[in-house]
Amino acid sequence: MIPKIIHYCWFGGGEKSDFINFCISTWKFYLKEYQFIEWNEDNFDISICEFSRQAYKHKQWAFLSDYVRSFALSEYGGVYLDTDVELKSSLDIFLNHRAFSGFENIGFPFTAVWGAEKGHIWPRDIKLYYENLGKLDFRTNTHIVSDYLIEKYNVNPLKNEFQELKDGIQIYPSYYFCLDPVPNYAVHHFSGSWLEKGDKSNYSENLLKPFFKERLLNYYKGDIIGFLYNEGIINRSEIKNFLIKRFIKKFKSIWKA
Repeated sequence: MIPKIIHYCWFGGGEKSDFINFCISTWKFYLKEYQFIEWNEDNFDISICEFSRQAYKHKQWAFLSDYVRSFALSEYGGVYLDTDVELKSSLDIFLNHRAFSGFENIGFPFTAVWGAEKGHIWPRDIKLYYENLGKLDFRTNTHIVSDYLIEKYNVNPLKNEFQELKDGIQIYPSYYFCLDPVPNYAVHHFSGSWLEKGDKSNYSENLLKPFFKERLLNYYKGDIIGFLYNEGIINRSEIKNFLIKRFIKKFKSIWKA
């Protein structure tokens, strides 16, 4: 079982923005019984491996957190959260898993929300990957973990849906922990400290486009209104208004004929 521990990283000593503080406040609102561990220079040994030393030396905080999250989950267990993740609900229902995360989008499982029991092979293997590198790897953790899950666990990256893997790993659709078009548990806002300034505004948009395309293609030939209701996008009143307007429009066309 995954312990009630939330891990997050804040290296460099900079002041947290109002937005980051808001996101963290949502964790403490929904996870009142959890222990919170902020990993920083005061409690993490930067010299633990060459990757962490180089990442810290070059002030690559996002890449440093890529290693630290795998270290924290491997050594302590719990749930890692990126500081730009806003919680929408408690995570208690996921603690019965041995390990879990979700898709960023079709093709990419991600680790902005990543839970595991202490000593689980998934974070342990990722931790060892970084320790054996001996240098900085500028691929994002999302790509590294995706390749790992594909090669070791045969996760299907083209199916943005729930997938149960061996070793008790559960991978959830992107709207559980990442995107925000339907009721969910968390939203990853992609503040993107690793991105150039001009790229940040397009990042979330590029994630949402294929998500909506996939969902609409899957349901276009079916009951789209029923789908929207089941997904929580519209309510009964909106369905009623839609049907009334549709009836009036149809009636007018018949009357004019």
